[in-house]
Amino acid sequence: KPKLVVSASCGIEGARVIPYKPLLDGAIAAAAHKPERCIILARPQARAELTSGRDLDWDQCMAGAAPADCVPVAATDPLYILYTPGTTGNPKGCVLTHANLLVTARQAHLTLGKLLMRDDASTLLFIPLAPIFARVIQFAVLDAGTVLGYARSVQTLSDDLKTFRPTFLLAVPRIFEKVFKTKRR
Repeated sequence: KPKLVVSASCGIEGARVIPYKPLLDGAIAAAAHKPERCIILARPQARAELTSGRDLDWDQCMAGAAPADCVPVAATDPLYILYTPGTTGNPKGCVLTHANLLVTARQAHLTLGKLLMRDDASTLLFIPLAPIFARVIQFAVLDAGTVLGYARSVQTLSDDLKTFRPTFLLAVPRIFEKVFKTKRR
């Protein structure tokens, strides 16, 4: 049962801003078990009202925080909960363990070995890190020791590609369609 939720006031996908705090409040209202506290990172793109007695401001918490040593965790301990967006019904959460992500990332590393293990290998991600596929590729790239970059936006993607010159680009299909349309002009 979670005691603490760490979230941001919103997510940013290219030019789109997705308010997270109302979604979090709704999920907590619907949950059978309520967390004791929520720490919210207030992003300037969408500020959120904190719930008195439950929510804490990220910046205020970090200002008074002291460094702490790492603690061991079991492979079966939850790493995070991946939620579906709810486009086909109610949002659903899937608990992913450390082992889930590490084994999948290692398999992706082995599967994509020729792309990731070249001497000049570099990967540019242009996909939000919320989907599990993006997370897996991110960890696979880091596991392989490949140079990793993040595209800034659709508007700057052509410049990012020219500057970064990736040997592997991860993006959703509509991004490739936009790049091809731009190049055909």
